[in-house]
Amino acid sequence: MIKNMFIALISLTCLMGTDGRSHAWDLSTVRPHMVITLENLHFSFYALYRHGMNGPVLSLEDSSALKHGDVYKILFSAQESCYVYLFQVDNTGEVEQLFPASSYTGLNLENVNPVQSGRRYAVPAHNKFFEVVEQSHLQALYLLAFRRRNAQLEEQYQEMLKAHLNDDQMSLKRIRKTFQTLFSSSAIVRISPRVQQQYAASEDAKQTDNRLVSVVPNTERQIVEALRARFSIKGASETDIDKLPRAVAYIQFVPGSTEIHPSSLTLLQAYGRALEGDELCNAVILIAGYTHGEKNDQQNMKLSQLRVEAVKQFLLNRYLIAEKRLLTKGYGTGQTGAGLPGNHYADRIEFIRIK
Repeated sequence: MIKNMFIALISLTCLMGTDGRSHAWDLSTVRPHMVITLENLHFSFYALYRHGMNGPVLSLEDSSALKHGDVYKILFSAQESCYVYLFQVDNTGEVEQLFPASSYTGLNLENVNPVQSGRRYAVPAHNKFFEVVEQSHLQALYLLAFRRRNAQLEEQYQEMLKAHLNDDQMSLKRIRKTFQTLFSSSAIVRISPRVQQQYAASEDAKQTDNRLVSVVPNTERQIVEALRARFSIKGASETDIDKLPRAVAYIQFVPGSTEIHPSSLTLLQAYGRALEGDELCNAVILIAGYTHGEKNDQQNMKLSQLRVEAVKQFLLNRYLIAEKRLLTKGYGTGQTGAGLPGNHYADRIEFIRIK
């Protein structure tokens, strides 16, 4: 067991977005948490959130109630050089490293170990934030600090990534249990805001104004239910595509690229199992991608197309799915999709059953 560490625990759920100049995070109204670790390392950190892009900056506390569309970030600094590890855990037990910079935060080259004395670090980055979504139901974020590099912790995380790539569920279960034991036994700071659920995948999804409400499943069973044919879809075209069964997936990519982030592998594996299973084995699926973070809509559409192709190849390479069953289409900022609450412009992948 790893001992003598600092851990901040925060319940969250997230995507990542970019701050504009008009959305600067004003810290004048919030106060940092001051912590001394068991190794006598002195830290200050902010757990911040706001209701939407234009809301006031608030301190994330036990009484905080997060909902879809809220945004948050973590800031911290240490009084002396040390090694910091920041992890987040979702409702399935998935563990993801946020600091030092993982692939999706790789754009922030400052987020590396060892941290420098007195420097303020921002996660995911000073000009980035996480956005609350309901699909992942992220439950906790842990911050650990040591005077020396923790090779055991780093190796454990790399082992987990390999298990993800190999879809080795037994190893993943074992490694997640190890992480949870470590986190729960050593946490000295705990902040547990609530995440308000506004929608969920359901067998009873209904049509509203002749449009099927989009659902955001995160298990194989929920995916199957979301994509079951509930009415005739013969002859459907792109003009009435909003009437078709669909499932929204907040797949994370390395910013500006087509590389799928390891944190999204579990979700894509669930889609793969659902699409090769008996109930959806004959379904034809349009994989639609939506991207809004690039300089112009043409670039957004190009990146969206490349990303849905990457998702398609991931599924074809790992599951018994005929290529003719998977079509792709990339969209830009102008299209929002059907039935999505909150921020309609969130980057996402939609699986739409067209046959």
